[in-house]
Amino acid sequence: MALYYCNKCGQALLWDAQLAGRQTRCPCGQVVEVPAYEPRAVGQSGAPVKSRGFGALVLIVLALFLVGFVLLPLLGVLMYYRAEIFQYFGGQ
Repeated sequence: MALYYCNKCGQALLWDAQLAGRQTRCPCGQVVEVPAYEPRAVGQSGAPVKSRGFGALVLIVLALFLVGFVLLPLLGVLMYYRAEIFQYFGGQ
């Protein structure tokens, strides 16, 4: 089951292969063009399946930023002062 939407009222309309590429009327009276190809699939509830968008990409970029600009410099400072840190915490 695939749906497309009226541009005027936003009502969900059922896509039909026999009407693909043609114009039809929405119950509100607006002339609506039926998509030539079947619109994306809908989920079990009838709502359109949502894509991830940029959420995953943003998380990856933030993780790379955290590693590159926070953890690596901190690790470099710790390695540079490792002898002093070791002695401070009771090492020999």
